[in-house]
Amino acid sequence: MQGQLLDLKWILLLFVLFGESSLYAQEPFVCQNNFYFSFGTSGGASRLHEVIVEPNGNVNFVPLPNSTGVALNAVGYRSTDNLIYGVGTATQRLYQVDATGRSFPLTILDVNLNNGYYAATITPNGDEMIIVEQTNTFNGGSVALVVVDLTDPNYPTKRRTPFTGPNVQTTDIAFDPISGILYGFDARESRLITIDPISGAVTTNFPTSNVADRMGGLYFDAFGKMFGYGNAVNDNSARTFFGIDKNTGLVTNLGTGPNTSNKDGCACPFTIDLLKDVSPRQVVPCTELTYNFQISNLSGETIMGVDLTDTMPEDFVILRLDKNPYGGTFTGTGTNILRIEDMTVPLGQDSIKVVIETLPFAQGVYKNQAYLDDLPEGLGGRSPSDDPLTVLSDDSTSIEVFPLVVNLSNQQQNLCEGASIELIAGTINGIDYQWNTGSTSSTLMVSDPGQYSVTITNGCEVEVDSVLISEEPISVDLGDAITINLGDYINLNPITNAIGEIQYDWSEKGEFINCLDCNTLDARPFFDTNYEIKITSPSGCMATSSVPVTVTKDRGIYIPNVFSPNFDGINDQFYIMGKGFAQILVFQVFDRWGNLVFSKDSGEINDATIGWDGTFDGRNAENGVFSYYAKVIYLDEIEDSFYGDVSLVR
Repeated sequence: MQGQLLDLKWILLLFVLFGESSLYAQEPFVCQNNFYFSFGTSGGASRLHEVIVEPNGNVNFVPLPNSTGVALNAVGYRSTDNLIYGVGTATQRLYQVDATGRSFPLTILDVNLNNGYYAATITPNGDEMIIVEQTNTFNGGSVALVVVDLTDPNYPTKRRTPFTGPNVQTTDIAFDPISGILYGFDARESRLITIDPISGAVTTNFPTSNVADRMGGLYFDAFGKMFGYGNAVNDNSARTFFGIDKNTGLVTNLGTGPNTSNKDGCACPFTIDLLKDVSPRQVVPCTELTYNFQISNLSGETIMGVDLTDTMPEDFVILRLDKNPYGGTFTGTGTNILRIEDMTVPLGQDSIKVVIETLPFAQGVYKNQAYLDDLPEGLGGRSPSDDPLTVLSDDSTSIEVFPLVVNLSNQQQNLCEGASIELIAGTINGIDYQWNTGSTSSTLMVSDPGQYSVTITNGCEVEVDSVLISEEPISVDLGDAITINLGDYINLNPITNAIGEIQYDWSEKGEFINCLDCNTLDARPFFDTNYEIKITSPSGCMATSSVPVTVTKDRGIYIPNVFSPNFDGINDQFYIMGKGFAQILVFQVFDRWGNLVFSKDSGEINDATIGWDGTFDGRNAENGVFSYYAKVIYLDEIEDSFYGDVSLVR
């Protein structure tokens, strides 16, 4: 009884010191290329979520059953024990988190408690946890890497390596599982960076992103593709799912998900994964196509006894196995069920190629998925294939089979003079073409009118179609050269043989055109010019014509030297006369002593109503000789001045 009480005391002591999670056995994760995200919830405690990509590209966070019970950040996945490690933000204590979401306290890290630790990853071999140390100031920078020895049960801090190079702020880091390069994302310059985990040297050879601002979580999949979750540019909410090109630094917005805070992410790419691609993706019946099964083994060891199974659509038949570097027993030729049993999958990436044929009655969209079976329990036992062309993970690979059809009659049949048209018989792979011209291409360039036909076949069906191509010689004419006086109007009326709804396009050098697409054009050019019209027929044929216009600028201005303002209706006004449409800028009359007796500063020539009527200050001026000064401006903005005498005779 006394021994039982002693055991109970120890249990209560552990409960007080380390919390409820210490009373449970740890349940390891299954390493299957899954991405996990830790972020704060109500009460400050963090909860781990599995990130699921939906068919529309957006992401959904599925919470693990339990909360960690602590504010947890700087998380990393350790492949050797399939547990997630994280750092408590309040105490800098190291925790383990199992597949149920419970946290298990380990040790308080020997770190600078005045700084923050929000980004971390674990080396591919599982020996070390790499934690980013960041100053706890506004927009604090990342200053060092703290390395924790995970092989020692006391989890000591092995070293602290200060950053060298540009001043950066990275809120997560991740190792490329293929190259071993350590990547981060700099929130200061919104760009991808690399960090040397030994020297701390930061390299910033990537451009600033115009898509992403900050990354709360970075991770890689088993094929070395990089992803992130964080803030898009000009978005204060961390809710965007990104794809990242690790070679160029280009960031692509893939979708959105929940808003997160106090967040960090990790994944386990150290597994066996399967991609299933097919080429071509669009075919007709009786066409050969190739499925490419790409396998990546980053589990750390050669896996033996692996089976590949793929149940193809019933309208497909397997022809042959073109490539298989993994050995095993292949079956399925002549059927729609592919099996390769007892394969040996070494570390690295390689692929299996299988050639199939679509049957004569195949039509529509087909989707199917392959599986790798008999994997180790720690890798989940089974791995479904993923279509590499979609954002959705572990989804079926699709292909579309179209019926054998050719239709030339729905294409352009009018051939414009001097031009060519392209006849398209098909755009889908797996078809043989034979034109009556001898061409075997899927398209035919036609520059002469006539009957054209094509025969297409996919090996089990034949289709024939033909089309009559006729020439459409259209023309347009603006007439002979035109000569006008300055200020005159012209009307251009193009003559054309085109029929139907014609498109007009006028152009002219140096002059304003008041209607670019009118069927006729009214113009008043002030300079020699050339008008051009381009017409387009309903079938797309075009013709052009132009007409030169010469503007005669006879600037003849006539100012009389005598007038008789006696109200007999003859020569009663002294005014400026001439050709054209000149405007009066100044018109002044002076007596013999130089006094101004008349002045006008606007008006048009040839207008007697604005001339001098022979009066001054309301009285008739005496007979005599008067002098004048005039200044006019023509339509083309040329100015001219005139001086002279005029005799007033009543």
